[in-house]
Amino acid sequence: MKIASNPLSNRLEGSLQFKIATELFRNTIHFPLANILIEMLKVGFFGYVFKVDFYLLIFSCGVQAYFMGLWNYKNKPRPWLGNLIGPAIYGFFEVLLDGAEFFEGFNHQIYIGFSLAIGGVQWLLLRYQRQDLKQGVLLILENLIRTGIIFAMYTTLFVSGFRDLDAFYAFFQLPGNLYLATILPLIGLVLGFADLTSSRYLLILQETSLQLKKYSEWFLGGERLNQALGDQDSLKLRRKIRAVIFMDIRGFTAWSESKSPEEVIFMLNGYFEKAEEAYRGYELIKVKHTADEVLLVLPQEAQAVELAQTLNQTCNEYLRPYGLQAGVGVHAGELVEGLIGSKKVKTFDIIGDTVNTAKRLCDNALGGEILVSTPLQQYLPEHTSGQTKKIQAKGKVLPIEVFVLT
Repeated sequence: MKIASNPLSNRLEGSLQFKIATELFRNTIHFPLANILIEMLKVGFFGYVFKVDFYLLIFSCGVQAYFMGLWNYKNKPRPWLGNLIGPAIYGFFEVLLDGAEFFEGFNHQIYIGFSLAIGGVQWLLLRYQRQDLKQGVLLILENLIRTGIIFAMYTTLFVSGFRDLDAFYAFFQLPGNLYLATILPLIGLVLGFADLTSSRYLLILQETSLQLKKYSEWFLGGERLNQALGDQDSLKLRRKIRAVIFMDIRGFTAWSESKSPEEVIFMLNGYFEKAEEAYRGYELIKVKHTADEVLLVLPQEAQAVELAQTLNQTCNEYLRPYGLQAGVGVHAGELVEGLIGSKKVKTFDIIGDTVNTAKRLCDNALGGEILVSTPLQQYLPEHTSGQTKKIQAKGKVLPIEVFVLT
């Protein structure tokens, strides 16, 4: 199963491999590790390593870590089910090997019991998100349960099961055992408070990072932002062949004079939303919304005319009830793109005659009309009549021949 990877999201939220590793070391491996050490003390290192139980435990631990990490990566955590994967797989194969005697083992009872307890606490943590008091209590409780694994497994060296109450009583008469029974919960409390502090701080960092991510994508674009994180040189000024689309509203200034600022903003927000619907799914180098103008830069000329038509249709349908129309200009050619500005203030922009020409085409387009320059002639739709006209663009010595699409 292939999981789509986003470099920026992986940095902020963690990759699939990171989620699996985190799940393994923070949760899944705790009981298996304690059990392995206890078994090695009982039968010796080689005595346990050459038993199939050792490999079954490692395998079930790995499977649980994978699925819980995968679900967390997809933002669909399933703590109840996930924490039972390990004991379920381990128990299934052990029952096949040893029969019902598996459930009589004190360590097996501990595995199932603690898995249920931790799964339940983690489920409650999900349910009571953003409730600081309950979250704090549950995090501390989870850490107390985890330190309890160590003490519970330690008792298996001395007692045979929960029913042997006399053995338990004698066990706690030993000063060393009483010390462990006291110090481990205290360590659990300390770890719980530390986990609570770090979790809250991590949450603040993640929320701040996501806000910065959103703002950065607004100004730089998602694709460009991901590229910049992987290769800072991608933002350097370079000459490129690009297709440029401009669209703006005809008569916008006159229309807005009689409207309140709130009405104008409401209309523009809807207009830009429709534009975004049109270009969503296209690979874009730059997107810029300025006043009533939309600027789009594409790496592939072949998609420029197609996108311009979709943009023209979608946005003009939206503008019709307002008595407005937008015109579109499309041109392709060489330009310079990259970070432009002073040492402290920079923006990713495009500069060159290609940009100016695309803007002039847009300025000369009528409402509902698309003017396409001759470099894009080969990408015109087959049904087009090939109607052409010459326009005298501002700043140009010679007229520009363009194709007209409506």
